[in-house]
Amino acid sequence: MTTTEQRPVLQAAFRDASFVSKPDTRSVKMAHVLRPDGSAACGIFAVMGDREPAGTIHTTLRCKRAGCKGLWPQNDPTDEAYFCQDHSLLNATNPTEKDKGLL
Repeated sequence: MTTTEQRPVLQAAFRDASFVSKPDTRSVKMAHVLRPDGSAACGIFAVMGDREPAGTIHTTLRCKRAGCKGLWPQNDPTDEAYFCQDHSLLNATNPTEKDKGLL
């Protein structure tokens, strides 16, 4: 890999169940690391939602099945400085967000 080439950012996504007539809304859904073809690395057969950088997924929401488990980045997105930089919340101008402690 040359210095001008960038390594692709590891992507993750949550399952999309919006097409199901009665989706399970009682339990928290896990995010899955995506393969280049868009399927989940753990092999679960599901329609995946929008892609997002895997490093932004909170550790408690990360799939722990074989396949996904070993691919997650070693960062801790609960670190607010890291989390805010990735989500550009530092540039938010809405005063209610600051009042709520989101900034």
